[in-house]
Amino acid sequence: MGYTHEVFAPNDLQSTNREWTEDDVQQRHAELISRPSELLHLLQERDLSIESINRFKIGLFQSGVYMIPVYDDLGHLLSVRYYRKKDHKKWGVRGKTTKMIYPWFGLNGANPLWIVEGEFDSQVAIQNGIHAITTTAGASATPSTLHQYRNVFGATRRFVLALDADEAG
Repeated sequence: MGYTHEVFAPNDLQSTNREWTEDDVQQRHAELISRPSELLHLLQERDLSIESINRFKIGLFQSGVYMIPVYDDLGHLLSVRYYRKKDHKKWGVRGKTTKMIYPWFGLNGANPLWIVEGEFDSQVAIQNGIHAITTTAGASATPSTLHQYRNVFGATRRFVLALDADEAG
């Protein structure tokens, strides 16, 4: 199952229309694994392990631009997030930029549940044994979103907010 979308990207990246499928995600992931110079950034600058890169199926959209597939709680591909390493710019898919919880897997019974501000932050936390989530399309670790998380995960779940010390974005 795939979907058609338009990528809205920073001005110096060309917008494109295409349909992303799970096969595309796997191919982009294999491309990243085959390019040591691109892989090195995630290993050294983002502190991700090879196991986490594989687990989260991070791929290479184009040189210097990574893609992070976003799945629902049943494992269906919902969207793709993009991250450009040169300026840490992130963007999503036009028409699919509503806030979505990321990642869904491994959350059953997680208590406390850490709320962090980005996909890479949640990935690194998870690889270090911390149950962590974020939301796509914006900073998620704000007190104003705690009520929404309680509606999804239940009022008895404990949350830990792990805020970045930088500007949003």
